[in-house]
Amino acid sequence: PPGQPFTAHDACATLAGIVSVWLTARQIPHPAADEIPAGQERDVGKEGGVSESAELVFEHSPCALFLVDVQDESTHRYVRANPAALTGAVTADPVGLTPQEVFGPERGARMAAQFSRCVREAEPVSFEDTVDLPDGRYVYRTVLSPLSDHGRVVRVFGAAGDVTEHRKTEDALRGHLRRSEILLNLLHDTPQDPEHFFKRLIDGAMSLTGSSAGGVLLPGVTEGAWKCGVCRGTWSETRSASENGDLVRPVSDPLWAETLRTGRPAVRNAPDTQLCVPVYDIGRIVAVLGVAGRVDGYSDEQSLQLKILANSTWPAVRRLHAEADLRVERDLLRATLLSIGDAVIATDAEGNVTIMND
Repeated sequence: PPGQPFTAHDACATLAGIVSVWLTARQIPHPAADEIPAGQERDVGKEGGVSESAELVFEHSPCALFLVDVQDESTHRYVRANPAALTGAVTADPVGLTPQEVFGPERGARMAAQFSRCVREAEPVSFEDTVDLPDGRYVYRTVLSPLSDHGRVVRVFGAAGDVTEHRKTEDALRGHLRRSEILLNLLHDTPQDPEHFFKRLIDGAMSLTGSSAGGVLLPGVTEGAWKCGVCRGTWSETRSASENGDLVRPVSDPLWAETLRTGRPAVRNAPDTQLCVPVYDIGRIVAVLGVAGRVDGYSDEQSLQLKILANSTWPAVRRLHAEADLRVERDLLRATLLSIGDAVIATDAEGNVTIMND
């Protein structure tokens, strides 16, 4: 439809039609010149035109396009592939080679399985494949169309497109929804105990980022020192490493120290995986929220989600501390009044008298 992007599926459907016509035209015997009816000379020789169209499509299409010959359901060899279809390949010339020989045993086996499925079902097949390349991880969506001859699939035509950014956008949207859900649950049912609130916050942070450990670092008693508020998983080592309840801020390691120095989220994905974000209150760092143990590492999007979650919930933490301080102050004043031997009275504007220490 107008205004919508031309997807890999659209490309495959269109180009498979061209290739199908091309293959069909090659199998039709052409009549001799003296057998061509008058006025129909132009209809003969169109195979060359279709062939040229297919060549132009293969060479100049931005999509990854390839054509695979089907020897049997489990054996497939490349006939053609444009440069875009050879991203991540271990060879520059795929003609006559199997998927395993073109892309290596692991990725090749995944592609061969999809080729076999397309041949077996004799229907278009679509799938997504995650590929690790030197410059990062990519997601490709591939659509396969079977090309048949007399009821038998003889070739498979494929078109693939890079959908990495689309998947990142989807993951970001899911992250926003999940973060909003965690935040609403925290604010809707806020526990009175700040430590209990921290535990729920850490559980939410670990769930949001797919982590196996997490913790909150809070300012210590001495200047420049920090202590572990609530720690779970491997972050419990931080608690055991503290001396007199404080962790003196080091020059370099661990990662939370980098967050304190720079005032920005810090990520480490090797040899272990960790993510720390600063929590601000009126322009100063009042806490560090950290998670660790995500299997495939942390992304910038997860760093942003965690930072928003931590800083959105901190006003609730501040309110809990203020309420706790007010309760202590109330009890102190109450004890002071009760300790006075004489009656302490208060009079309001209407002259009503209240005995404060009865």
